[in-house]
Amino acid sequence: MTEFAQSSIHYSVLWQESAEFLDIKNSQYHIDATLGMGGHVEYFFSQNKNLHVLGFDQDENARKIAKKRLNTFIVNNQLKIIPENFKKLKEICLEKKFKPTSLLFDIGVSSLQFDDGDRGFSFRFDAPLDMRMNQSDTLTAKEIINNWTQEELQNIFYVYGEEKHAYLITKKIVQQREIKQFETTVELAEFIVSIKPFSKKKIHPAALVFQALRIAVNKELEVLETAVHQAVEILQKGGRLAIITFHSLEDRIVKNVLDQYISKEKVNKYKNNENLESRFCLKKINKKPIIPSKKEQDENSRSRSAKMRVVEKIL
Repeated sequence: MTEFAQSSIHYSVLWQESAEFLDIKNSQYHIDATLGMGGHVEYFFSQNKNLHVLGFDQDENARKIAKKRLNTFIVNNQLKIIPENFKKLKEICLEKKFKPTSLLFDIGVSSLQFDDGDRGFSFRFDAPLDMRMNQSDTLTAKEIINNWTQEELQNIFYVYGEEKHAYLITKKIVQQREIKQFETTVELAEFIVSIKPFSKKKIHPAALVFQALRIAVNKELEVLETAVHQAVEILQKGGRLAIITFHSLEDRIVKNVLDQYISKEKVNKYKNNENLESRFCLKKINKKPIIPSKKEQDENSRSRSAKMRVVEKIL
């Protein structure tokens, strides 16, 4: 790894590849829709000293770290941190008259959130069933697991978690919560372990249920779809959009949204024609999703499921 990467306090997935494919060296106005602790942005500034950035993040703890880490660029008025979910991309950009030439999404839960035992994202820690990325929101995993109907639970476990045993798990959960409500992550995880059929897969028996709860609490998929449409709209002509996802549900949404703006036949035939329908405004930069190198996967196990799709706005 480079000296830069070794000095970083947070390992950002595909940090070199994202800078390369977004052409950060030639970008002027960048949006990091998922600033987190600032790993990508710190590297991007090292590649382009004149870059101006809007960084969105709804997590107060992450923003505090990013502010300290990137204070020089804040003082120089090169970075503005926006304490909002990226569903407000268009609204904030119009308000600030900021037209990005590059835009990055790094979707999913950060290491900070997973490793904070009090946040309830992981069953590795005994914590309240919370899972809110924005702690000012009211809906928690505890509310969902104890009050949503069996049908609603089964639906989110099957759709968001792709849990094959969704019916069995939800049936048992509903029966158990009539006796005693679920309060903590470990309590729920151990209960799922006790009822879920044995599997030869290495994944923890409760992992898919926890994934589904997190997605439901934060409305991740609905917000992602809306935000990708907004990103395409606000991006400057010639600008690039990169989206890093970590599981198939996210990647499928990203691919489906981007495909709505890409027509292989029309883009190839009429790419220099101003009469081209405006909705066909993107071209793919990479034919297949970019994945971390073996070196990165070995050094950061959480990067192994990452995929990055990159497009350029041509109209």
